[in-house]
Amino acid sequence: MKVEYINPFILATKNLMSTMAGIRKFERKQLTADQVHEAAYDLSGVIGLTGGAAGTIVISFTNETAAAILSAVLGEKITEFDEMVRDSVGEIINIIAGSACSILSGNGLPNINRSIPNVIMGRGHKINTPSNLPNMKIYFATDLGDFAMQVSLMCE
Repeated sequence: MKVEYINPFILATKNLMSTMAGIRKFERKQLTADQVHEAAYDLSGVIGLTGGAAGTIVISFTNETAAAILSAVLGEKITEFDEMVRDSVGEIINIIAGSACSILSGNGLPNINRSIPNVIMGRGHKINTPSNLPNMKIYFATDLGDFAMQVSLMCE
């Protein structure tokens, strides 16, 4: 997978975290290429892409990181993982995918469509991606905690 297809997702994530959650420290850590289906952390937002790019984008948080980020975004302390948390994580992955797709479209990959986001909760949950797609996991460290993004993408 070309770096120019991954970088828009990293940039969109950094922009969202900085703007909406006030994150100042945002550091890309480890980058892995594998077909491991287990999510990196406890809570994942998943969105599918079709059209000019096809695949799956996942953002995965520890419960602690999700609570810290969502508390900053929503302006209230998150203490339980209810429907509002699921909706908020779904909206985070939706905003990231939308921003990244706009960048990709400007770089010559038009007509990228997004699915409705899904949120999966629970330690060790699985996220299946098509085995024929490259699968990159990018780990991040922030001042509100660590999280990971998984990009499984094939571009025309």
